[in-house]
Amino acid sequence: MGILIPGEINLKLFVLFMTDYILTYLGIPAGVIEEANPLMVWLFELPFIAGLAIRMLMAALVICLPVRIIKSGKISPVLAAAYYGAAYLAYALIIVVHLYWIIKYALMN
Repeated sequence: MGILIPGEINLKLFVLFMTDYILTYLGIPAGVIEEANPLMVWLFELPFIAGLAIRMLMAALVICLPVRIIKSGKISPVLAAAYYGAAYLAYALIIVVHLYWIIKYALMN
């Protein structure tokens, strides 16, 4: 059984994951967005490069660990597709929220 989710979707998820981090990192000091997740609040208190490195590791776990489970055949293809579909949708919606505050912030200045 091969990887059920194409590599380009994994790359798109990684880009969404990292875009969320960078936009949130920029929005917090500007006062236009807040982070509600305590783990992420801690991450944003770190220097940018350290936080970015940890976030990249988090992204790798969220994206790559399921690929290994899928390859092992321990989950059904439908469940794998649902997992990646939900992750992709969640991060796409988060990016829409970021676009909202960016546009709102741009119009205020």
